[in-house]
Amino acid sequence: MYYGKYKAFEESNVIELAPNTLKFTGDFSNTKLQAGDILSFRDVYRDYVGILNHYSQNIFLKNIQMHYMHGMGVVSQFSKNIHIANFKGKPREDSGRTIAAFADFLHFSGCYGNITVENSLFSGSHDDDINIHGTHLGVVESKENTIKVRFMHHQTWNLMAFETGDSIGFVNNKTLLVYSVAKIKKAAKINSRELELTLDRRVPETLKEGHVVENITKTPTVLIRNNRFEHTNTRGVLVTTREKVLIEKNTFFRTGMHAILIADDANSWYESGPVKDVTIRENKFVECGYNSFPNTYPIAIMPEIQTFVKNNYVHSNINISDNNFTLFGPPLLFARSTENLKFENNTVRGKQSKNFPFSDKPMFFLEHCANVDIKSNTIKTQFSQKRIKLEDMNENQLRYNPKKVYTVINKL
Repeated sequence: MYYGKYKAFEESNVIELAPNTLKFTGDFSNTKLQAGDILSFRDVYRDYVGILNHYSQNIFLKNIQMHYMHGMGVVSQFSKNIHIANFKGKPREDSGRTIAAFADFLHFSGCYGNITVENSLFSGSHDDDINIHGTHLGVVESKENTIKVRFMHHQTWNLMAFETGDSIGFVNNKTLLVYSVAKIKKAAKINSRELELTLDRRVPETLKEGHVVENITKTPTVLIRNNRFEHTNTRGVLVTTREKVLIEKNTFFRTGMHAILIADDANSWYESGPVKDVTIRENKFVECGYNSFPNTYPIAIMPEIQTFVKNNYVHSNINISDNNFTLFGPPLLFARSTENLKFENNTVRGKQSKNFPFSDKPMFFLEHCANVDIKSNTIKTQFSQKRIKLEDMNENQLRYNPKKVYTVINKL
């Protein structure tokens, strides 16, 4: 909703009148800018990183402070067992800065073993505070038991994403479902973007153009505990891993987008994969999602699926319990293609904020989900509508109480 302000600058001319004084000439009639407003600008090329580790193991980073990075803070690639504690990412009080990192504070790609992040502060990022994911590589050629795979996103290349003994899953890029698995007998780099993988079996006959593979061996268990996330344009935590995830006792304060996003995609960023065991408990979510209006859901389970398959789901076994939510609009939880989802024993408060127009989105938006429980929650909001919207699913897949609180809208 704020892009109009930046678009006016993007289309304007600028000259420097004096140090720290610029004159922009253009149409700023719709920006509603006022003295004291703070706008941040950056070159989108991420040219710096605070700490880089890759192909390493048993890493313990403690008592680290990062006050300004023109890129990411800590990048971990294909490393095993990473423990980060007492990390502080925040601009220095006397610096005049509002941004401490112009991309993710902590970015984990293809890591495995155990990832722990605890007792830390994340304040002032232009992208996700924590992003944990694998990578889908496109299958561009195949023959008998050999495939050529390619890093598909233009910002990812020159990594050895597989090694002998790793298992891979073949994934339909439209459904995001794994339809076959194989083990790697040999992995070789062809060039900076392509690898050749020799498998222990023939390539599946169902392999089609656009399909991708994921390294399903190099996926981590995750513990994110006792942290504070604030002052970010995007998400507090983005996590996609098929191993156990526990997110507990954190405070998510006015994150710009979803406080927690569980994604998975094979057509844009190519960040994999499905989650199979996620617990989100005893956290505080305070007025999150202002930058995503009207989809201001504090928690979003949002795999980027193009085609649903009946009785098949990307994500499963997600338990959201004993959390405190303070909302500024009705949206609370979005879930797509998720099986065995529980939202229980949470306390939800909120009233319509004067700073935002009213969102017509439902409190719960469930799309192609199964076995969903919304039970024993305390709802103390002033919103007149407490709707549960269902799409591509039947109401018999939903159990909820007290039934007098919610209105179910079934769009099947």
